[in-house]
Amino acid sequence: QEIQRLVAFMKFPEFPFGLAGPGGCGKSCAFAWLIKRFLVDEYNRFGPKVFAYQKADKFQGIAVPVEHNRTNILWLNWPSVAIVMKHLAARREWDKPDASLLSLIDRLRQQPENTLLFIDDFGMENIKGEKSYVQEQLELLIDVAYGCEVKTFWTTNKTVEELADERVYGYRLMSRMAGLSPDIALPKDMPDLRVSNAYA
Repeated sequence: QEIQRLVAFMKFPEFPFGLAGPGGCGKSCAFAWLIKRFLVDEYNRFGPKVFAYQKADKFQGIAVPVEHNRTNILWLNWPSVAIVMKHLAARREWDKPDASLLSLIDRLRQQPENTLLFIDDFGMENIKGEKSYVQEQLELLIDVAYGCEVKTFWTTNKTVEELADERVYGYRLMSRMAGLSPDIALPKDMPDLRVSNAYA
């Protein structure tokens, strides 16, 4: 029923937004459904195209050629990306492409108008309370997305107020997130569908 609340955003991807709600309630699935709807619409409008898929252990993404342009759908499982960057930084392996977000940021700058950015589980990395290398990379990503007006979608298990706490991301970053894509706060009592399905 909650997914029906997204009907107002059926002109996807014209209106980027974030989904804030309890874990397992279907936020990521809702976005996956919207992506599939968008891809089917592109297929119906432009015919068969080559779909290039990048493995999930890298910066996840699907590239769909559309006429002379390319629609880049970039999906980041943020906690996983943060863990990889943290470990590579700790080992000083700066030459690895996944040691930073610079390669992803370059892609955003090249075609901002044709890029859709999804940040899944935003705010769920292990935050220590002080600004870390990983958080600095995230701030750079959001600054570029904000400056280039990249359509940005995101999910989080936290409230926007919790994310805006200076011990997490702070007001500055969350102000930019609100400018990029305002959040939809789902009811706190929504059930964990993963758990309910596992024991059904």
